[in-house]
Amino acid sequence: MDACLTKAEIRELSHALNLPTADKPALACLATRVPAGTPISRELLHKIETAEQILWDAGFSQVRLRDHGRVARIEIAERDFNKIVLSQIRDQVLAGIRAAGYEQVVLDLQPLKRK
Repeated sequence: MDACLTKAEIRELSHALNLPTADKPALACLATRVPAGTPISRELLHKIETAEQILWDAGFSQVRLRDHGRVARIEIAERDFNKIVLSQIRDQVLAGIRAAGYEQVVLDLQPLKRK
């Protein structure tokens, strides 16, 4: 803020300086993954974190897992759509997210945008 740089400018400078954080995705609070008015508990946040980690471990570059009760809504970058739909990773992701406590897993067709 003090340098009056935008996020895009910081990323550009980070790339130019070969900083290891240059491509680090923005990470918002896990509480932003639930609809407004939904009670937040440690158990719920742990469930979301566990399910989201399945996606990170599968190699997705940008990830948000939205909690809708029994349903997990996955948001990923458009470039990763084929990776999740057309590969064996899909079965691993489904099994992991279901093991985390979700009955249904859906893919949001609106790509996740880097902020």
